[in-house]
Amino acid sequence: NVGDSVKKGQVIALSGRTGYTALPHLHFLVWTFNSRGDWQQVPTRFETSKGIKYLRTLRKYRSMNQ
Repeated sequence: NVGDSVKKGQVIALSGRTGYTALPHLHFLVWTFNSRGDWQQVPTRFETSKGIKYLRTLRKYRSMNQ
């Protein structure tokens, strides 16, 4: 929900393999509306196997557990 905070290590979603995909994956997006009423993505930091990163569109990342 709007304004919610997430703590380090908190589960926010599960990845899976449904539909026509070969590998488990997760689609995750944080967004808001700009002043014109268009949606825009909000930069979101995650801890990956290579450190804390701002995730970028259409990139692959590995979780800390892999």
